[in-house]
Amino acid sequence: MPHHKNTSADFWRRVHKTDSCWEWQGARLKGKRPYGKLTWELVHTIRAMHAQGIQHRTIAAMLGMSRSTIHAAIMGKTWRTP
Repeated sequence: MPHHKNTSADFWRRVHKTDSCWEWQGARLKGKRPYGKLTWELVHTIRAMHAQGIQHRTIAAMLGMSRSTIHAAIMGKTWRTP
């Protein structure tokens, strides 16, 4: 199976935006989360979404991750700027 690099463009291709909702269109592959490992690019995207007012739980649901993972990335508890 080829290694797939996570990018913000890849992420945004899986989001369907409407006036009232941002629906995550990504699929889980064989029970695994497609974004099981965060990258700097994905962390920047998560932080940008949060800056736009999207709640931690919504981001977590969109990515199939825990709220604590999203919170830690947003707050800089993990993924601190070098």
